[in-house]
Amino acid sequence: MNTIFWDTVGNIANVTRSCWLWIAADSPRRLLVSYVDQGRFTHLGIDTTLFVSRKDMTARLGDMLTGADRIAMEYSPQGALTRVSHIDVGTLELVRSFGSIPVGGRIVR
Repeated sequence: MNTIFWDTVGNIANVTRSCWLWIAADSPRRLLVSYVDQGRFTHLGIDTTLFVSRKDMTARLGDMLTGADRIAMEYSPQGALTRVSHIDVGTLELVRSFGSIPVGGRIVR
């Protein structure tokens, strides 16, 4: 549902599970995708971690976010810029549960 994610990675057909793209300032990009969808992302050449269940996904996402205090996401605090907000509240809660603070941000290409 996140159009900014799809604008970044391109149109990939038939993705059936959650997927995450981590772009850190000081390390290579990384993807977290379901094993069901693993073959759909290989052409991107991005280091990919696979998960097999919701529990596995949250554990691997937590590992991915370790040490990330503030995370720029497609999020607009208090909905100030609605065109930027593509993150649902549940996703914000999940990211916050790892001790990271989502801040409004934008993708710079």
